Amino acid sequence: MIADIRHLWDKKNYSRIIKLPNVSLSDRHQDFQEVKNLGLLLYVHAALWQGDHVRITVVKKLNVPVYTALCVLWFSSDQNARPYFVQAVVRDLRSYTFDNACGYIKCILQTGKNETNEIPVLVSLVDGTDIESGLKITLPIEDTRIHTDDKKENISFGKEIDSKIKKTCPVEFTVCVPTMFSFGNAGMLVEKLEMSRLLGAGRVVLYNTSIKPNVDAVLRMYSQEFAAGREKLEVIVHSWNIPPITMHYLGQIAAMDDCLYRYKWSSRYIVFTDMDEFIIPFHHASWSGLIADREKLKPGSAAFKIRSTIESLEVHDVYEGYGPTDNVPPDQALLYHYRMPLRKSCTDIRDTRVADKYGQKLLQGLKAAWAKLKKVPSGWNPTNETERAQCRNISSTAKPKAGSQ
Repeated sequence: MIADIRHLWDKKNYSRIIKLPNVSLSDRHQDFQEVKNLGLLLYVHAALWQGDHVRITVVKKLNVPVYTALCVLWFSSDQNARPYFVQAVVRDLRSYTFDNACGYIKCILQTGKNETNEIPVLVSLVDGTDIESGLKITLPIEDTRIHTDDKKENISFGKEIDSKIKKTCPVEFTVCVPTMFSFGNAGMLVEKLEMSRLLGAGRVVLYNTSIKPNVDAVLRMYSQEFAAGREKLEVIVHSWNIPPITMHYLGQIAAMDDCLYRYKWSSRYIVFTDMDEFIIPFHHASWSGLIADREKLKPGSAAFKIRSTIESLEVHDVYEGYGPTDNVPPDQALLYHYRMPLRKSCTDIRDTRVADKYGQKLLQGLKAAWAKLKKVPSGWNPTNETERAQCRNISSTAKPKAGSQ
């Protein structure tokens, strides 16, 4: 339900009531900021321009509507700038039985631009039932879209902009990796980056809650090499200091949501995998060939879902789709999850397909990377068996239905 509260504020007097605070356009906070006195909206992270609306990552109370919030858009940072009020549409992202949920706010413009043919540069939030209480938070708006030399810019989500992205997109695959917390396994990180390169990634985006010095050294090396033009793989790290409240796994759903909407304009495809996961195509050298063939078989697919070797039956799903999802058959590709072993209650399975296909090239990449990381400890730790889960043979009790993936 969306409550229309536009009648609660006075259009004639809003310029007198609301004044723009002194906020620099370059003042982009990397961490969550607390929002006070705006219902049960708790924190905001970043505001991204999406062509016809502003999208703000938020943390709020789960399943509790925030009806009274209004967006205030500013098309100039001048102190005398005129505010534009639009409805704030607040939504929860998927949550897992926690009281606090990650979500987003959409501030939707009717035309996408004001009369001077500009896009907003700042966004504020205000209580629509109490305008005079002032602005609750103001954020710079980050425009992450691809800019071309076209005189006529189409900011809709239609075929024209989609065609433009295909033609001008600098990266075919961007890999989004969830939050790193107290992470010191530099060896795993280098393997993730080098294997992602082999599979077709042009960019890897990571979210840093806390990392050890050896991991920081790895990230700095890749960043410096890319900046100097000696490295083709772009590695980007965002600070992700989560609020001091109970949230699902470091707010990783919000991190992945941020990655999707931040880099969708500069990527043809977005790949979501954990640090220890790799999508392996069996009949193609990289993701490019796999996806090209899948799009020929199922044109118009908005997402491609790959079965995990761990047989997880939940969590991994498209929670807000904009088109059909292609469930890629397991004989075409699998998501290999290199995690700590489950309790030894299953027959060992020997699968050398990944090592046979990519082993030598991966080894070359690892040697080249570590040659630039002399004296940096790998941080590898021996894995221990865990009693948290058991594997069992389900083939005799649950047979897949015909045509199911």
